[in-house]
Amino acid sequence: MKIPGYQLILDISYYQQALDWSYLKTWVDGFVIRSLFGVWKDPMFRDHVSHAVDAGYESLATYAWLRPDESIKAQLDKLAEQLYGTPIKVVFVDVEQHGRTYLNLLPHYSPEKLSDLVWQYVSGIKTLGIIPAIYTRSTWVSTYARPLENWMYKFHCWLASYPFGRGRIALQWDDLLTRYAPKAFAPYYNKYWNTSNGEASAWQWSGDKFVLPGIYQNKQKSVGMPVDLNYFSTELTNLMTIGNAVPLPVDPVHETWVCLAAFGMKVRMTPFVDGVDTTIRVRFNQTFSVYEKVEGDGYTWGKLGEGRWVALNWSRRIS
Repeated sequence: MKIPGYQLILDISYYQQALDWSYLKTWVDGFVIRSLFGVWKDPMFRDHVSHAVDAGYESLATYAWLRPDESIKAQLDKLAEQLYGTPIKVVFVDVEQHGRTYLNLLPHYSPEKLSDLVWQYVSGIKTLGIIPAIYTRSTWVSTYARPLENWMYKFHCWLASYPFGRGRIALQWDDLLTRYAPKAFAPYYNKYWNTSNGEASAWQWSGDKFVLPGIYQNKQKSVGMPVDLNYFSTELTNLMTIGNAVPLPVDPVHETWVCLAAFGMKVRMTPFVDGVDTTIRVRFNQTFSVYEKVEGDGYTWGKLGEGRWVALNWSRRIS
């Protein structure tokens, strides 16, 4: 039914509001759960991770959509916040935006710039002690970010290509695997793709095509929702393994504040006015979590994370 040496993995996000986790275990081997869209946190991420762990899934990872029009440092900060307390060990950088907005409107970033931004992101993920990987399409790379092809296979790569026509199909899982699922691992490489540099270890072979039992658009489970289907190599799913008994710790106690400074607030490495500037800024009207407060140099300082402090005098606590 499945390709030998590969596991059936679903990638899910906010759009899949509810799943029958135990029911799906008959066919599904694991999940890649969206954590970020740029700096926007997917609100279903932690719920999905918690349910997957509780249901006993061993192969879990996350993906984060890279927005080249937003700060890479800010995206890494949000990723660290999302991953806190989860057993996730592998993060796929979702590389498919080449324009100044997620709609890919003109002007586009240069291929060299896009390649550099992806490199910055995957390098930053490594500093978190997490395994970085890359999701993209060979056609996208060849068209918009050709330099990526020279180095992307230093990491596990997950390529998207769909061997199906348009139109959705509602069917049962057994029908899917018997009639539609690919019988060989063959992600699409375009005519000029240099496979000598390396080949993909994961293949997304359907995109919003199939509506299957156990996956829903709403929490009431009254409306089905299509889902992306993937084959991941056993080598890759082994890296994603978390183990059945891994707990999901509770978020640490924190307060939520909002920045009132028109020009934003500097984040320093220590709670002092002469503390080293991290170059990170809390923007006007941005909310942020404070995990500890101390007094120093006439200010109240809030701890945002290890080596990250901000003066709270130009902000207000909201919860």
